[in-house]
Amino acid sequence: MPNLRDIFSGNRLGRRATFNAAVTILMFCAGVVPAAEAYLDPGTFSFVLQTLIAALVGGLFVIKSYWITIKNWFSGKSAEVVEPDMSDSENCKANEDDDKNSQQ
Repeated sequence: MPNLRDIFSGNRLGRRATFNAAVTILMFCAGVVPAAEAYLDPGTFSFVLQTLIAALVGGLFVIKSYWITIKNWFSGKSAEVVEPDMSDSENCKANEDDDKNSQQ
């Protein structure tokens, strides 16, 4: 008789037998669990709605963050490397020098 490891790894039995064993176990578990007899209060719907909105906004943020990569992937272009503008760092250094001079 095969053990559970053999059943779920599909070594001795085929995938169909593994599927049948899993369905049998799930049906047994579903039949043993008693009814919950619970209710959904208004806060539950609010929480579900909040979770869905957060997932949508999070997904939009990820798409926005990787927009260039996604756009290039669909168009078939290679990834563009954007070099930082050195004028910004020079302006920062000039502003720091101005701050030092104004404090003296």
